Amino acid sequence: MTENLVFLAAFHETCKSMWTQDRLQTLGRIAVQGRQFENWWKFELATALWEFATARGAKVFIEAHGRADIVVCSYRQGRGGVELDPAGALCVPIELKTTGTWWGNVRKALEETGADRLATDFDDLAKGARTVAPFGLVGLLLTDATHGPKALERFVSHAIALGESFGLKLVSQDVLQVPRLYTNCQPLARQLFWANP
Repeated sequence: MTENLVFLAAFHETCKSMWTQDRLQTLGRIAVQGRQFENWWKFELATALWEFATARGAKVFIEAHGRADIVVCSYRQGRGGVELDPAGALCVPIELKTTGTWWGNVRKALEETGADRLATDFDDLAKGARTVAPFGLVGLLLTDATHGPKALERFVSHAIALGESFGLKLVSQDVLQVPRLYTNCQPLARQLFWANP
């Protein structure tokens, strides 16, 4: 249990410290445009997790292990090079979702049925759809550039309650300090991660 807490603390610090001024400015531009940006976050986070994984004798894989967005995993030498080893000592699949308050309807944005939404990832993690060692994670990056802090907090509160309804534990929540890029709006962002217990 203590090892898990140490892992999560180091993971949280890595995810928090990845937000350099350049990345925050890019996030602000994306937020103002009101578009999905999951692939951008996926590759930036995978890059930030590289040293984190290496320090644990693991590698970072993208779109692997049942197409998880990122997997921090033990590895083995395969015919084509290094491949992930989900039977190894470490296998942490990470699913990512991004959304903005520009959706308006929080339920549609986070849990619409039949779509690849946050609720789908929560359900997969809670049901053990992938091998995990010691746990899997789901991350959410929420942004706002038009509706303001109350709208963002409504999305955050809904996401937290949704995670609890699947029996998942909120293991990190960061307020990202996005710089003001235009005089008429202040982009806002929150980064959250849940783990299966």
